[in-house]
Amino acid sequence: GGDSLTLPSEGEPAQITIQSGSGEAGRVGTQLGDSLVALVTDTQNRPVPGATVQFVLTDDRGGGTVTPASAQTGADGTAKAKITLGSQAGQMQGQAQVPVPSGAAPIQAPFTAMVLSGDANGIAMVSGDGQSGAVGDTLAAPLIVKVTDASGNPISGVTVTWSPEGQGSVSETTTVTG
Repeated sequence: GGDSLTLPSEGEPAQITIQSGSGEAGRVGTQLGDSLVALVTDTQNRPVPGATVQFVLTDDRGGGTVTPASAQTGADGTAKAKITLGSQAGQMQGQAQVPVPSGAAPIQAPFTAMVLSGDANGIAMVSGDGQSGAVGDTLAAPLIVKVTDASGNPISGVTVTWSPEGQGSVSETTTVTG
């Protein structure tokens, strides 16, 4: 085999790698401090200056962006961009790509960024509200609340304080969100 294989010319883009900035984490809606740095090299692993790199998000987690969306590599073969996180907690995913002619093997490398929830901003009843029972009896269903940030992402590790009104009591005065 190999007689139909076409390799890039010397000095032309052959591969792209992410040198830094992938896997960074930050809170919803913020720009990450470290730049995403992509390195374009030729078949001899030498840097390729002047190559176009496109930064494409495949999962923007609610409006995340990469700026600029396209950049030229410098003399060192690198192109840089900044990631702004979306509004939904979870992992943003994308690819740095070097455009290639139709039918040619893609030149691309994956990158990620972790979107973390913001500060606790709201609490809402999930279930257990509106129950009634006889004096001294334990209610049938537990009281369950959800703590969220301003974008509606659930927040774990928040201490919720429970206090009864009137003569009632609670089994635990504080619980921590999961």
